[in-house]
Amino acid sequence: MVLQAEEYFKNQYGKQHGTPKHIRFVIYDDKMWRLCLKHIKASNWVADYGSGGGTLLYNVAQFSNARLLGVERVALPAIRSKALIPKLNVVRGNIMETPLKNECIDFAFSTMVIEHVDDKNFTEEVYRTLKPGGYFFVTSVIKAKNAWYFYKNTAGETVLDPSHLKEYKSIQEFEKVFDSIGFTIIESSASRIRYPVLDPLLKWLVKLTGMQNLLEWKVVEFLRLLTQIPIPGYFAGEVLAKKIE
Repeated sequence: MVLQAEEYFKNQYGKQHGTPKHIRFVIYDDKMWRLCLKHIKASNWVADYGSGGGTLLYNVAQFSNARLLGVERVALPAIRSKALIPKLNVVRGNIMETPLKNECIDFAFSTMVIEHVDDKNFTEEVYRTLKPGGYFFVTSVIKAKNAWYFYKNTAGETVLDPSHLKEYKSIQEFEKVFDSIGFTIIESSASRIRYPVLDPLLKWLVKLTGMQNLLEWKVVEFLRLLTQIPIPGYFAGEVLAKKIE
């Protein structure tokens, strides 16, 4: 049975210990990150829809004086993100129906969240809250024909996570979600998704020692990046789109 998005994130954050700060755990393509930074520097309000533990907005805060807004439904990651970024404004709520006003955000992020919800409805909500000429950077899972992972959905198909409502077959299919709403695609990419092979050991160490902040150590972040291996057939689709002015 496929988990609902809220239940999924509660389970995930119940298992996680710490919030890695390295941007490569969130955005795979360096060129895409540089493009985001270019537009973020001219933004007054930057929001992350499904902000989790705050890794992405932590990195944004290093390069921008914009006001930061994290939209997160689950309590634990919201608390952690606020501790990580004291100046962060956290909105506890559903990303599908935010309390945000129309056209109030300059730059919106959402990373590896859209596959857990109705993509059309979610994109429409982001479009509503973006200012004309505002940008939306969004990522999701691209599943090639030869993809393999150890999770299966109810249909017996390989999936990166059993809670995914959809895994896109190509970057072009992913782009169409935003084209259909009225966004203009600025740039897109598809990079290999990689898994840190040290993670099972690190989670065991956290459980054994009770060192809740172990994954935040810089040396641990470095080792996790160093030991990443590609997951066969899976890519991170990354799209930068612009709301028509």
